[in-house]
Amino acid sequence: MRDARNFILTSFGISGLIVVVYYVNARRFSWEYAGIVFAISFVHAIITGGLATYAIPRLAPFLRGTRPVFWVQMVLLLLALGVAGGSAGYLLLTQNPFYPLSLGYQESITANIVFTIAIGTISTFAALEREKLEATTLELRTKELEKERALKAASEAQLRSLESRVHPHFLFNTLNSISALVRKDPETAEELIQRLAALL
Repeated sequence: MRDARNFILTSFGISGLIVVVYYVNARRFSWEYAGIVFAISFVHAIITGGLATYAIPRLAPFLRGTRPVFWVQMVLLLLALGVAGGSAGYLLLTQNPFYPLSLGYQESITANIVFTIAIGTISTFAALEREKLEATTLELRTKELEKERALKAASEAQLRSLESRVHPHFLFNTLNSISALVRKDPETAEELIQRLAALL
């Protein structure tokens, strides 16, 4: 549901951008004509965007080669999607009896290709960078986890080493010696207790 909302909002944004481009290039601006341009752009954005959203995730894993070769293949894929989406949008719009413009097929396709390649390239680049960031984050978390495990293992080894040094036999003998000194030499007994406490 969220993806569908983002898709529609993106299509609105692209259509608005096309209206701005039209406004900059127009000799005379008309709100009515701008609305028509927006509607036509929105139809093209929905069709081409829907086609790209379906096709790119399925076809991108088959793109091979070095980074420049990948980008050439991606631009060619976007070009094909721009032509297919633009053709479908043009056919749909021109079959509509209320279609008010005499926009030619070539103009329609050219505009669609330019926007498809531009937006597709930016989106692909952003997705690749996001994947890199996620992979780096996962790698850092894995390293932190390994470090924590190593520290825990070192602490456990140190504890085992200390436990092996303090044998029950040693402790038993020390306590017997101290208990014998308690009556005869309390000061020495107290000193031995303090040393044993420090050792433990």
